[in-house]
Amino acid sequence: MILHIETVEKSLLAGRWDSQLDPETHSILQLAKAAVDGDFRTVLTSKYAKELFQADPRMSVDQPYSELFSWRLQSVDDEQERELIQLILAVACLHTFVQVNWTGPNLNFKLSDIISFPHHQPPISEEALSVKAIAELAHAGEPAYHLAQFPVLFRFAQIILGSPYVHCKYIPWWRLRAAIIHERLLDEAVPMSPEVLDSLAPLVETTTSDPDLAGQLLLEQGLLEHIFSHDKAAAELFVRAARATGLQYELTGALGKRTKFQENDLSQLVLLAESRNVDNSSDEKNAAKSIDGVATSPSRTRTVERSTLQLQALVDQMPTADSELSERLLYFHSVPLPSKWEMERELALRFLSIGVVKSALEIFERLEMWEEVVKCWQSMERNDKAIAIVRDLLEGRKEEAESVLAKAKDLPPSRRVSMDIAREAKLWCLLGDLEPDNAIKHYEHAWKLSMETSGRAMRSLGGYYFSGGKFADAVTCLRRAVAINPLIARSWFVLGCAYVRLENWEGGRDAFSRCVAIDDEDAESWNNLATMYLRLDAAKKSPQDGGIDKVSLTSSMSKDGDRSDDAVRFSNKMLAFRALKRGLKYSYDNWRMWSNYMIVAVEVGELSEACRAQARIVEERADKVGVECVDDEVLERLVDAVTRRRGDDPDQPTVEDKQGTVTGAVPNEGHGLVRRVVDLFERTILPRVSSSRIFRTYARLLTWQSRWEDALNAHLNAYRCGPAGTFEKGESEVEKWREAVNEVGEIEDILANFGPRVEGFDWKHKGRSILRTFIGRSKDFEDEPEWPRLTEMLDWLRSGE
Repeated sequence: MILHIETVEKSLLAGRWDSQLDPETHSILQLAKAAVDGDFRTVLTSKYAKELFQADPRMSVDQPYSELFSWRLQSVDDEQERELIQLILAVACLHTFVQVNWTGPNLNFKLSDIISFPHHQPPISEEALSVKAIAELAHAGEPAYHLAQFPVLFRFAQIILGSPYVHCKYIPWWRLRAAIIHERLLDEAVPMSPEVLDSLAPLVETTTSDPDLAGQLLLEQGLLEHIFSHDKAAAELFVRAARATGLQYELTGALGKRTKFQENDLSQLVLLAESRNVDNSSDEKNAAKSIDGVATSPSRTRTVERSTLQLQALVDQMPTADSELSERLLYFHSVPLPSKWEMERELALRFLSIGVVKSALEIFERLEMWEEVVKCWQSMERNDKAIAIVRDLLEGRKEEAESVLAKAKDLPPSRRVSMDIAREAKLWCLLGDLEPDNAIKHYEHAWKLSMETSGRAMRSLGGYYFSGGKFADAVTCLRRAVAINPLIARSWFVLGCAYVRLENWEGGRDAFSRCVAIDDEDAESWNNLATMYLRLDAAKKSPQDGGIDKVSLTSSMSKDGDRSDDAVRFSNKMLAFRALKRGLKYSYDNWRMWSNYMIVAVEVGELSEACRAQARIVEERADKVGVECVDDEVLERLVDAVTRRRGDDPDQPTVEDKQGTVTGAVPNEGHGLVRRVVDLFERTILPRVSSSRIFRTYARLLTWQSRWEDALNAHLNAYRCGPAGTFEKGESEVEKWREAVNEVGEIEDILANFGPRVEGFDWKHKGRSILRTFIGRSKDFEDEPEWPRLTEMLDWLRSGE
């Protein structure tokens, strides 16, 4: 009898039975169809399951799961059939676990209906088996959620899928699914074996002929990368999945109304999508209107209250059987569906957001999420109550939600101590958070208790040392933490900051590089990474250079110091420039980052970007600090870059399009830069702030463009803002008067040079007016030696009348 193993495997993966397969022709096909249809009771109580899950008569709680049961199908001689049966049983175990913890409804059988004990006398209770499974599911120091139901079945699925297979080629896909579920059981994501993804490479090629399977495989790979915060890799996989399934999409704009009371059409962001016509859609009513309402008003009190009630209804609906299990499981592996406890936790957080603390506390206590329970008590300023709860849990005075410790009664005392070391270590860390005076003691106890596997203990101890200024100790602890779990960006960030305090720029560079590798949108880490690049060579040449103060950890660098530091190699400056450019994508309103970006852009010759950065700084800060938001040196350097080329230079292309963009020109000098610099002055700076120096710099630019009248007006505005223009009658400071006299002489020279070029402008009259006004305000300085200079200028201007 031909089983068509590959077709059966595809049906199991897709969650839909292939009509070409007739289940009446073979009992194994009947078993496979039952697994696809969600009839897991039939599968897991079959004769094959009884044989595979036969408990060893010599089983002991000290043995690992792989030795507790037979894991052999001796009654099946054909190797292909045996592998297919094992796969069906593994899928049934995995999806039963998913059913009871993610999708619902409740199970219609018990664990005792599945496991076969010799002599009908189980040496280990079901509760003890569950406790043992939870303990084995802890990974890399991160505990698994201890109230997950039927964890035994998940361990069964892991062990069966971990067996060697020859004929079932889609086994690596099921191992991927098991790995994703395992990650979602843990408190924090931890690295999995690279073989999980590497073994999928042949399947990607195999499934190219089936668009649905190919797209689903790529999508699930992307979800695992997303769990690890590898968003770039995940995005690439999602795009490949879209291409594989024929999904075409485009972001565009369209006029429309988003709210009931909107009268005029406004521009809206629209996603246009088109895919293949697949006749498997549900007839249920579209939820687009509800989703749109939540998206447009996420913080409105009424919207939050409604979403809380909807979430409560969703949680209440999970145990009910109002929809087919196969329908609920159909897209489980393709979307990051939250587990039952995650949804209830989200519900509790929503209760907290609207001030219903008591209801939130009840949910957290029922879920035994003690960290959230502690936060609730702290929000009510009851730190003593929080400490009492944690101590009661650790000392056994409080039964852990009448569940885990109750189950442990079936274990021998020697085993009861170590049944869930990871969770106990986490409780000690929580106590350390609550008792700062004994924090080090509690964190170190958690570290020793976990046999040096608790990343949480080292993260907490490292953070404690960092806040206390013990940066070397912080580095030691945080290095251990990231060695255990390198996927937590915050650990790398604090480690990088500790290296900065120790002026270990290479260590800081490596740490912040890992931060941005984990979270590509962490603007602060990009900013600090740029600082590390700028410090590397400077530190080697100037070891006595002072460190970075508190502000520069976020603003990253000293503007004056780094600008003049020639010790930094150009390659490192370019790396810093690119890091800042990347970070600004995710922190567009951070003026400090724009300031750093502007300085580095000038250093590497990216003057068009420096121009853009100066504009952003002015937009963000002009209303608060006025003219201080303008970096005069950068502004002058921008104008120098434009004016170093002659305005009529034949080597400079001058072709402009309708938008005024010069094509073919070098973007960082001359005609390629002039449009940006002019816009910087005319659209950004001058409408907001002004100073004598800014107007003089602007006048130089206008002079280069041969805009004589505008240049003359700019010089006159500079004079009005300068010492002479603001000189008041009654001023007694001689030095200030002398400075003003020099400025009067300069504006008179400018009038003499520019005035004749402006048609219809009586520059001599303007000069006399300026002189008379200034002389009238400075009568008290007639005895000064500079006074005749003023009268001579006035006489010279009068001689032309």
